[in-house]
Amino acid sequence: MIPRKFMLGAVIVCLIFALGAWRQIRRGIAAGSDRTELRLAHVTIHPAVIAMYDEAIRRYEELHPDVKIVQAPVPLKLWTSWQKTNLLGAIPPSIMAMDRGLSDEELARYFEPLDAWLEQPNPYNRGTVFENTPWRDTFRDGLTSIPAFRPSLQRVYGIPQTVSTIRVFANRALLVDVTGSDRVPETFDEFIALGEAVKAYAARTGQPLIMIAASETHCRHLMHRYFVAQTQRLAMGFDHLHRLSTDAQEAALAYLRGDWSWTDPAPQSGLELMRTLGGYTSPGFLQMEREEGIFYFNQQRALLLATGSWEADSVLRDCDFPVVIFPVPLPVAGDHGFGEYVLGPVSESGLSPGDTLGVPKGTGNVERAVDFLRFLTSRATAAMAMETSRRLSSVADLDTPPELAPFQPGSEGYPMGFTPDFLAFGGSFTNRYYRVQLHELFRPEGSASRFGRDLNPGFAASLRRDLNQVRRKNHDQQRLSDSLTLSEFLGSTDPDALSDQAWRLWEAQTVLELDRIRIDRALARDPQSP
Repeated sequence: MIPRKFMLGAVIVCLIFALGAWRQIRRGIAAGSDRTELRLAHVTIHPAVIAMYDEAIRRYEELHPDVKIVQAPVPLKLWTSWQKTNLLGAIPPSIMAMDRGLSDEELARYFEPLDAWLEQPNPYNRGTVFENTPWRDTFRDGLTSIPAFRPSLQRVYGIPQTVSTIRVFANRALLVDVTGSDRVPETFDEFIALGEAVKAYAARTGQPLIMIAASETHCRHLMHRYFVAQTQRLAMGFDHLHRLSTDAQEAALAYLRGDWSWTDPAPQSGLELMRTLGGYTSPGFLQMEREEGIFYFNQQRALLLATGSWEADSVLRDCDFPVVIFPVPLPVAGDHGFGEYVLGPVSESGLSPGDTLGVPKGTGNVERAVDFLRFLTSRATAAMAMETSRRLSSVADLDTPPELAPFQPGSEGYPMGFTPDFLAFGGSFTNRYYRVQLHELFRPEGSASRFGRDLNPGFAASLRRDLNQVRRKNHDQQRLSDSLTLSEFLGSTDPDALSDQAWRLWEAQTVLELDRIRIDRALARDPQSP
């Protein structure tokens, strides 16, 4: 008798082959018809976003009856493996989300560069102010930000759909009950006073109310917003390349050079501020997931919810009470001792757009896929997308719906400092080391000074492991850049007429080499210092 486990395995294999055969049959039917079929695969499975794509597809198909577009939302937990399988198996969708985890080499190998189309006007903007404007210049950032633009490749591989900001949602009715007014806090002092008022209200009424919705996800958004303000002055001190901004990698190199440590005043101030905010949420919030934070807010057990504008639709749709939205009130000079290390308001003009879509190679429908991306980011469709999805558009100069006005990025202000988790440059070892110990900061007997002292000893070793990984990736990028640059130079018969792309690649290669040298120098320091 055949063992049951082998029979189960055989059934699974047969199902996989049947599914593959069905997909091929469907493709054959589509190929035999008069309509071109495009598949749009993305990971943003919020109902409003799916509805937005459905409406955009309907409008596009009305204009182009010979085209059929199939939307394929993929859950986040499955996305990475699903994406890699489709790319490696040479069966990618016509349009694919590409702002999660793709290396430069993968983009160069599997995705079409879009620069040639970007220099032309978007035909779907005829009759608008962008009628004669290159498609590239119709976006808020001019498509100069990662992930759409890859500096080492000097190419644009994706078209972003949205931009996001961090805001605070407040339960208006509870705000009136607690303070006697629906006026939101505009300063840091007022924000702290609101926290104390919530504690007093809970004690007076016996209602289990907290100020900030309890979840690691939402509290992290809020606390990091405050930490980057506390490290503004410090970060500008090691901006040796004069970029007027400091990323996580730059802060990591500065730490290994001994330019700062966790016991220095500015990071200590940031940690102390995080601990202060932790006192206005539930104990154990670090173990709570995003859904629990939303639950606290929806059940009116928390007055405030701090989150990204990408959750606006979910929050506003699920709440059965009025909500008021306001920016995070950051400290200024003199505020509770937290204003000393702040340069000023934090500018949001440098935020990277998201929900970026690219066109994989080998689908046979590149022109049509690019045409749909142009349609998606035309002024008319982008305006519809904002209304339907409740997400700010990456397209410039659109009229913002009134309910989304509070989410508009503030362009005035100073560059951000750095966040305490160091995940932004791929610092997985550092992030893990930091998060394993983070609960010590919020213990009743804990303190910022003790946490900083405990964090320092193993922090450098974690940074070294992450920077070694960055160094290896940098080496791979250099090899890729070498081949691309050489191809551009060899492809030109006139050295005096080299393309702008050749010179840009050469400059990008120089930047890569400089980054690697700076990483090598930092790693060569005595491991015992700082």
